[in-house]
Amino acid sequence: MSAELQHAYLKAMGLPLYVPRFCLPGAKPSVRAEYAQAPEPPRDAVAESKQPLETGAPNIDTASARRALGELTASKDSPAEKPVEKRSATAATAETERSTALRFTASLVDSGIGIRFLADCSNSDLSPASKRLVANIARAMARHWQREQQLSLSATVFDWPIVTVPGLLTGEEEAREALSAYLIAQRGSTVTANVVVVFGDSLRPYVDGDYLAAHSAKLIQAPSVEVLQTRPGAKAELWAALRAVQASV
Repeated sequence: MSAELQHAYLKAMGLPLYVPRFCLPGAKPSVRAEYAQAPEPPRDAVAESKQPLETGAPNIDTASARRALGELTASKDSPAEKPVEKRSATAATAETERSTALRFTASLVDSGIGIRFLADCSNSDLSPASKRLVANIARAMARHWQREQQLSLSATVFDWPIVTVPGLLTGEEEAREALSAYLIAQRGSTVTANVVVVFGDSLRPYVDGDYLAAHSAKLIQAPSVEVLQTRPGAKAELWAALRAVQASV
């Protein structure tokens, strides 16, 4: 069958192209032997066929998302946290007032022979009569201990609180420690105190007898100076307690 007849036969069958099985060397190119290629669509048509991408994010309920996240992360088996117990403002204020409201002034009389006298003078100084009574007791003890030549009366004042600093505790315990140490301090005296007489009840909570005993000092609690002036029996009891104490070496 000639080539023209073959092409006519294939064309009649609906096959417009004929592809030879083998390409002969030196054969000329044939338009009919080329593979059919579909024409490229116009660029405008391609651009119109493309769908624009949606860039806007869908609306999200933020509150619902947070609530759902909280339900997922919360553990049903974990025990509920106990609220921290906070001290009431009233209790804190009361404690502050107790530690800062304590104020007193004490007069300390040193005899120079090992006996010291402590009296409360927060409201007023010792009266001249009270000072004479304290001096007479010191002279009597100097004769009893045979230390009349060493008798040397001097007075100092102890104010509490010693200093006022924010945050520094100035309660009863701190006052007791400070005043007890003050009673034992030498302050230039050549004789160590071995007897401390505390007049009245107001200063007793602030004097530590155990601390004094640890420093070889005996604590003698006596009525106030005003009571001693009006009650001879109270004065006799104090004198008996003082005579029982031996003089320090």
